[in-house]
Amino acid sequence: MFAIVNGVARLGSRFAITGGCQRIESDIRGDLYAALQTFPPRFYAAHSTGDLMARATSDITAVRSLVGFGTISLVSTTFAFIGVLGAMLAVDPWLTLWALAPYPVLVILARRFNLKVNERTQAAQDQLSVLSERVQEYLGGMAVVRAYTLEPRARADFGRANAEYLRLSLALARTEAGFSPLMGLIAGIGTLVVLWAGGRAVVDGRLSLGALVAFNGYLAYLTGPTIALGWTLSIMRRGLTSMTRIQEIVVAGSLRPALTEGGLSQARPGAVVAGSLRPALTEGGLSQTRPGAVVAGSPDTGATRLRRACAARRAESSFLPPHVRVRGSGTGAP
Repeated sequence: MFAIVNGVARLGSRFAITGGCQRIESDIRGDLYAALQTFPPRFYAAHSTGDLMARATSDITAVRSLVGFGTISLVSTTFAFIGVLGAMLAVDPWLTLWALAPYPVLVILARRFNLKVNERTQAAQDQLSVLSERVQEYLGGMAVVRAYTLEPRARADFGRANAEYLRLSLALARTEAGFSPLMGLIAGIGTLVVLWAGGRAVVDGRLSLGALVAFNGYLAYLTGPTIALGWTLSIMRRGLTSMTRIQEIVVAGSLRPALTEGGLSQARPGAVVAGSLRPALTEGGLSQTRPGAVVAGSPDTGATRLRRACAARRAESSFLPPHVRVRGSGTGAP
């Protein structure tokens, strides 16, 4: 009966948390899209499309994992540690201290693990942005790539970006894969310490054999959450790093005034309105340009250059000479 109730409760909690994290993901996507609508064109000249797409896809997926199964694992691990430690203290406080002797090493390793995962996750996500930008550039300018036979160059450029992303992803995977065995090693050392100290306590008569067996059972129950701690910390670190990247866009968009049906909303003094008139250099000095107009000397990106090259190619093809008609005399005339 208790097993059935436990299974129903766990299934219900999974459905509730999974549905909740999907709603959170939807809200984050909406906030990110709303923020992207408030920026002027120069923002998109400074931020590549690939970087923005990586933040809107893989970063949001990492945040969903954080608020979903990451939260479940964190809560279950916390309650497991609290419950098991309470039961161990009730059996023998001194033996509990012996069992926890290796755990300060766990705290130090977890701190170093978090720092490394944060650094390598940030590097991998940045490189994913670069890779996405390469794909967007070459797909957007595929007509130019094929017209000027740039396929080998495009293939080599994409290969370099892909190889770098693979290298950074493997470095992150090696860091994550090395932490769980360390957690298992620490749990095993704790078991050995308990067997040594508990065995001596049983021999000296300070602890019964049944109490030692029960204590070892509690410690074995703690082994699983200890090993899973590495996976939990990895999900948390990835999710927090991705959330920081998303917040950079959302917070920047919230500080800008938004266009409403009645006009412009209230903004901070000195704030620049997205799409408002901006000064441009002319022969006589500064003038006002239309929203979205391109000013000479403005920032440029590879995607913009490819689009301009495609437009130039289409314009060039429109000025080709007409077809030559061949007459019976063999002379050609237009």
